[in-house]
Amino acid sequence: MCTETSTPFIDYFSAIAPSIIALIAVIIASQQWFTNRNQLKNQLFDRRIEIYQSITRFISEMLVGDPAHEEEERTRFLRATKDAYFLFDEDIKTLAEEIRLKTNELRSYSRELQSSNITEEERKVNIQKQRELHDWLENTLKTIEPRFIKYLKLKH
Repeated sequence: MCTETSTPFIDYFSAIAPSIIALIAVIIASQQWFTNRNQLKNQLFDRRIEIYQSITRFISEMLVGDPAHEEEERTRFLRATKDAYFLFDEDIKTLAEEIRLKTNELRSYSRELQSSNITEEERKVNIQKQRELHDWLENTLKTIEPRFIKYLKLKH
């Protein structure tokens, strides 16, 4: 008697078992997909924040004007911004290039000022140019966060 009533249940369970297993497999696969997607976002964030920090560190170093750390920061900046071309849109690439050019110009004026072969008028012009570049770097540092915010928001 027990075997007669259990047979329809076993038949029914045998019929739906593959569907249940397939549903569980789909749920697991979708969870893995979401996990991998979030992991990719986190890795992208890590690479982008590293570039952001490198740029802000470099600008800060140039504003302080410590030659002992300047070359080290310049090297970090150049390495980091090389990756920026793949991780950001055109606006950040343009910003990085502008910073590179302006800091090269500032360094050039600084070296020229150290030369003893410049006239008083050239010295005044040089100092004015350095002041303008310094102001540009300060302004860029103050306004850099809004430029990066769309790239550094984690939306899960």
